Order: sequence, then structure tokens, then C-alpha cells
Amino acid sequence: MTCHDARERLSDLLDDALEPSPRAGVEAHLAECAECRGELDRLRATVGLLQRVEPPRAPAGFVDRVMERAYPRPWYRRLAGWLFLPLSVKLPAEAAALVLIAGLAGYLWQRTPELRDAARMEPPAPASAPSAPAEPPAPAPSSVRQRAPAPSPPAPPPPSPAPGEGREAPPAPLAAPAPPVAAEAESQRKDEAARGRMSSVQRPSPAATAAPFPASVLGRLAVTNRMEADRSLADLISRVGGSEARRHRDGTSTVVDVWIPRTRYDEFVRGLEALGSWSAEGTPTALPVDPTKIALTIRIQ
Repeated sequence: MTCHDARERLSDLLDDALEPSPRAGVEAHLAECAECRGELDRLRATVGLLQRVEPPRAPAGFVDRVMERAYPRPWYRRLAGWLFLPLSVKLPAEAAALVLIAGLAGYLWQRTPELRDAARMEPPAPASAPSAPAEPPAPAPSSVRQRAPAPSPPAPPPPSPAPGEGREAPPAPLAAPAPPVAAEAESQRKDEAARGRMSSVQRPSPAATAAPFPASVLGRLAVTNRMEADRSLADLISRVGGSEARRHRDGTSTVVDVWIPRTRYDEFVRGLEALGSWSAEGTPTALPVDPTKIALTIRIQ
């Protein structure tokens, strides 16, 4: 028997699975071959080490999950479990909460006499309301208060009785002073006149008070979409290396003052013609700045 054949049967030899005739041949070869005996010892040590390892255990619920995947429940059973199974948890919890709240309420009722006294206290009988004083008349509108009559002069005092005429008559009651309607109407009239004068003054717009822009070219750009044209114009100014001086509204138009480099003026005009209908007045004159620039005023309509 060769070493290869003997090593093929070492595992069966350790498991006592060899027949008597092959077993005798393997044992005879092991008695003569030291390398195969060393291989047998290493195999025996490996098997002993594996036998000392604890067998793996599946996690909790692993078998249930495998069975559920292998044999899925019908949809109506899953729906019934989703609807009714939580009740087995919710109902006992709700019942325990109700019992706890009832016990706590009874304990507070027994331990707190103020609550019992407040519950048994009867509301007092409503007292007769005193006669309300007469309310003053409502103030008249502004249009009426402006025409309110002046307060009447106080009544003259009664004449003193002659001596010997008997018991003196009671003095007549003084007339109540009239409310200051006339003074209030006069003050309101002055306020309205002041507001009318302030509203009649026209405030100048920021564009009118700003310094004039030294534009040598005045142009009109007719577009169909004002918002899209504003964004495209800003991109065009940035692309040619220009800058926007100011922007304001003039009625229904948007007026934009820009500075454009002299060398990029033709490219800027071609870009304006691509945005819409462009018409210009004036001659592009370069200002004596470094680098030379041209001032334009564009009215977007």
C-alpha cells in the first residue's frame, strides 16, 4: 500500500469505518511509514480540536422566520393578524390605566376634604342688579360732528325771593355741561386738512433724483417674456465683461444703465438682437477710462 492510499483512508480509520482487511493494510503501512504516522497524529489532533468547539446556535426566532418564508400565510390571515392581534396588548393596558386612574381619583377624594366641600358647595343666589346708569349718547359721525352746534350758555340764576314771601323755593338744578364736540370737530378738521396737503405733495421717484447717466447710446429692446429677458441680459453683460450701473422701473418698462468694454461692444449688440427686437439711437462713444468703455441705456419693453 502506498502513502497516498494510506492517507486517503486515515479519516475512515479514525471513525472506525474501515473493513478488517483494509484496516490491517493501513495499520501495517503506518507501522513502517513515519510520515503517515505524523499525518495521522495531526489529523487526530484536528478532529479533537473540532470536537471541543461548541455547535453553532441559530438566533431567536430564526426558525419561525425561515418557516414563514418557506410557507407564507395567506393575505387575509396577515390582515387579520395586523388588525386584531394588537388588541391583545392594547386592551389589558387600557383596562389597567382606567383602574389606576379610578383608584387615584378615589384616593384624592378621600384625602382632600377641600374637593368634597367644593363639590357640595351650592352657588349663592344672584343679587338684584342695581339700576345701571344711563349710558351717554353715542358720538356722532365725523361728518356730523363737524357741524355740531356750539354749547348753550348756562342758565341765569333764579331771582332771590322777596322778604316775607314764605319758605324759599329750592334752587333750580344746573345744566350739565355739553360734551366738547365742537373742539373735537375742529381738531379733526385740522387733521384732515393736514393729511390732504401731505397727500397732494408728489414725492419724486428714486430714478428722478439720481445723477444722470452719461449714456452715448439709447436703445429699446422689445421682448415677449420680461423676466426671461432680464436674466438673459444679466448673463450677456457678465459674458462680455461689462457691468450694470443701475436699474429702475419707468412705468411699464425697465430701464438698465450698463458699461460695456469698447472691444466687446459689437458682440454685446449681437447678443441684444438675439434676445429681441433691438433699436438704438446715438453713436457709441468710448469714455476716457482704462479700459475704454461705452455707456448704454437700455429700455426693456
